[in-house]
Amino acid sequence: EDYVEEALLIYPNPAKETLFYQLTDVPARIKIFDSKGQLMLDKNVTDDQGKIDVSNIPSGMFIIIAETPYDVIHTKFIKD
Repeated sequence: EDYVEEALLIYPNPAKETLFYQLTDVPARIKIFDSKGQLMLDKNVTDDQGKIDVSNIPSGMFIIIAETPYDVIHTKFIKD
């Protein structure tokens, strides 16, 4: 359980326009889903840290999924 939390770090949470990430394993595919399961963003990343523009995503709670070569990590974030 601790490994999963450390494998994907996102901040700030809640986010307004930019969501920063840190990943343990790359390359990864980052997907953001709304509470209804609709895909809001799908992004391939090769850097272990970076930023995601969430300014076009409406306010609410979202699930972010990072698919790495070794794992699939889920966490939640709030968009203000």
